[in-house]
Amino acid sequence: MPEIPLPAVRQDIFSYGFDKSFSRPRVTVPGIISRDIPTEYEYPESKIVFDPDGGHDHDGANSRRVSAWQTLPVCVYASADSPTFTFTISGDVTTYLSVGMKVKLTQTTVKYFIITALSYSSPNTTVTVYGGTDYTLTSDSILSPSFSYQKSPFGFPLDPLKWTVSVRDTTNRKQLTPTAGTWYNLGGVTIVIPIGSWSVEYFVLMDHIKSSLNETSMSATLSDAATTQGDQDMTSKGYAFFNGATSASNEGMFHGTARKHMILSTKATRYMNAMTTLASSASISFDNDTYPNNIRATCAYL
Repeated sequence: MPEIPLPAVRQDIFSYGFDKSFSRPRVTVPGIISRDIPTEYEYPESKIVFDPDGGHDHDGANSRRVSAWQTLPVCVYASADSPTFTFTISGDVTTYLSVGMKVKLTQTTVKYFIITALSYSSPNTTVTVYGGTDYTLTSDSILSPSFSYQKSPFGFPLDPLKWTVSVRDTTNRKQLTPTAGTWYNLGGVTIVIPIGSWSVEYFVLMDHIKSSLNETSMSATLSDAATTQGDQDMTSKGYAFFNGATSASNEGMFHGTARKHMILSTKATRYMNAMTTLASSASISFDNDTYPNNIRATCAYL
């Protein structure tokens, strides 16, 4: 049958879809024509095959079906350090896998992960993945493993809360008679951040009581050690001067917050620390019972 050319039509009445009975795309112009379109388009060096059913198999050496998920070779469970897990694949797959890609697999139920690290050492590649709040890789057989280059492949949950490590402390944390210039990890509050790329932030209510007149000052930081400031970018500070104050002591309350992008090659502990630079202080505290101390690390690969 000779090809029937499509007449020029307005874009707003032009529809394009798939006719499942034929497993072929179909163009429909209401009231004018409806016909199938060939599913294969030939190019000099490759062939794109449109797959209405979203398959991910291959059709010849130089063709690939269009799909959000691509099949992975056999994956073997290796280790767990929840919420981070590892599995191995025979051969060097770093030629087409990289950090930030999404992984889909089945262990009784469908599970989703984000790749956070890759390491090839003959004969295997070790793939490190983050399972967020909902998914745990176990030693059961890994069935139907696949990966995706897309930011939001079909089925992958994009809610940032599912891909966030968080600590929420609601207890008042206090240090009596603190030494000026000394950092304290009040109450031992910490967060453990897995391997990967993260947007890290905290919110805290600082409270400084000084045993003499005129001023109060307090700092908070999220540090890599319990007795240091660590990263200045993760430090917040409050200061108040009381002109003409006559009381025996003064109290200053300050909201502290900071945020920074961090890339970690190994999991790391961060400490919620406090300090005052002023002598003769009665106490420094995080009033978490009044305003909860929230520390969050959200996966930056979303």
